[in-house]
Amino acid sequence: MRIAVAAMGNTVAGHFGHCENFIFFDTEDGRITAENSVPNPGHRPGFLPNFLADNGAETVIAGGMGGGAVDIFNERGVEVIIGVQGEARTAVETYLRGELKSTGSICHNHEHAGECGDVKNIQDSIVAGAMRIGHGIAMRNYPEVQALVREKGIGIEMCPISNLQTKAVADTTEYPLREFLDAGVPVTINTDNRTVSNTSMTKELEFVQKVYGIRDEEILLLMRNAVKTAFIEEEKKQQLFGKLM
Repeated sequence: MRIAVAAMGNTVAGHFGHCENFIFFDTEDGRITAENSVPNPGHRPGFLPNFLADNGAETVIAGGMGGGAVDIFNERGVEVIIGVQGEARTAVETYLRGELKSTGSICHNHEHAGECGDVKNIQDSIVAGAMRIGHGIAMRNYPEVQALVREKGIGIEMCPISNLQTKAVADTTEYPLREFLDAGVPVTINTDNRTVSNTSMTKELEFVQKVYGIRDEEILLLMRNAVKTAFIEEEKKQQLFGKLM
């Protein structure tokens, strides 16, 4: 049996699609016989589940995972174990003993929508109750959708360097960061995948200031948006807001 673990180094990643690497464990008779780590090849809708299945994964272990990815794994006959924390190898050993159970931690409040394709993906995510949407680029030139996102306080997780690398837009002039900010959309800046895109938060923020003229006060706004839309308790949010004053 081959087991794949979405990881951050040697630790189980909190979110399947945003992991740094996948660790493949080959097992036989309840024991690990081989271990191999490969970089995350890129977070694109529907790609990663098929990538792992095509590479022989029969079971996938992760911290959290979107419902779309779970559905693809189910279609491919791959077992999904989510809600897992700790060291990847330990998780696999626990699974092999029959002691690792899935908690069903599907990410219902976060949707990967609109990196490319139809704006309807974003509208469907809003109807489904998403409170954060990954990328959201497809609502470019759709002010009515942007207004709905603003009114509901839905965070839009933009990943400038990754989005340009994956050709979500043709070039920098089409990237809608300024459009969304001017529309009052709760935009945040993110790395998507640091290792695949060879990026960091510092690089991302320097990039948007240089290319899109994002002002210092707007950088602060982006940070406040990140805190406001974070999936953490209110007390922690207030602590972080205090550091941004």
